[in-house]
Amino acid sequence: MVGMRRFGDMLRPDVHRATITMRIGSESPVPMTATEGVMSGVFDTEELVAVLERMAGLFSTSLCETSPWQALAAQIRGASDIMSDDTQDAGADCNGICIGFGFEAALVGLGDAISKQPPLSDSCLP
Repeated sequence: MVGMRRFGDMLRPDVHRATITMRIGSESPVPMTATEGVMSGVFDTEELVAVLERMAGLFSTSLCETSPWQALAAQIRGASDIMSDDTQDAGADCNGICIGFGFEAALVGLGDAISKQPPLSDSCLP
């Protein structure tokens, strides 16, 4: 890893088996809204660990050290609750982490776009 990075450039784990559901239009109680929205999917545990390792120093420089990072990575791996292909296999170790977010949405008018944010530095880089 060399140079400066923006936070968003570092955090790009793939969401496998991504699904979005919602009530929209005439199914929603209020026109021009979406209700009962759910976004869900599965993170591959090792992909997520690799992404978080690249940005660990942004949270705490103590995570730049091997021992604290390995302890945190073990906790992340311990959260694995499904296979990364969204199946269950009682004879295998889980290698994926389920995620899900509920949301509601409405049609709005947005203002001007904000300007690009300055890049963040990975504190673990030399």
